[in-house]
Amino acid sequence: MWHKRATERPILGALIWLAIVVLLCLVHACGTEPTKAIQTAGSSFFPLAVGNRWVFQWDGGDGGQKRADTVLIDNVAANGEDAYYHLRCSWPGFEQGGWIRRMSNGNLTWTTHPRGPERQFLLFDVAEGTKWPTGLFECADSLSMYEDYAVVTTPYGRFDGVREIGDVGQCMDAGWGIKLARGVGPVAVSWITIAGPRECLLVDAQVKDDTPSASRAGPKRIVDGE
Repeated sequence: MWHKRATERPILGALIWLAIVVLLCLVHACGTEPTKAIQTAGSSFFPLAVGNRWVFQWDGGDGGQKRADTVLIDNVAANGEDAYYHLRCSWPGFEQGGWIRRMSNGNLTWTTHPRGPERQFLLFDVAEGTKWPTGLFECADSLSMYEDYAVVTTPYGRFDGVREIGDVGQCMDAGWGIKLARGVGPVAVSWITIAGPRECLLVDAQVKDDTPSASRAGPKRIVDGE
């Protein structure tokens, strides 16, 4: 009996060590699994190039059905040395399409025509709480910098240093907000409707940046797979 137990002990010890080695290998494999690469372009918070496309998805609220929305830059026009990009999306003021231009400081203006009057659109270099007029529509006539360094998780990736911009709450049953990551652009869009709030998250993107000021805003930070 003593001889049998003495023989079993080294076998049991070997099995325990084998189990530990297998477990450590599994943990190591999970920790080193490559994450999905995120395509980035320049250092702007809104890359500008014809063909840029952002696809958003949200819960439609009807039995878990997902719905999608696409933001697209489909044209570019020049006015002197300035380039205007045609943005087509469901955002306030852009339902029929609108033109946006990046200024030398990286902020965006918008207009209904490349030779028309311009209004401020998205300002990225302002402090939290700063408000500015946009003239988009009544309930989003002014926007504000909600947060200048947020972390946002989407199905497309997790982003660090995000700018969060939204309306100033002029209407109780209508509102709009956007979150933008450096080198990617919009990663989340939120709405306040009569039916309640809705947030659309980025699920796919195709971005380039062909404007001269694309690399002036400093390094970008993207956190993915955490």
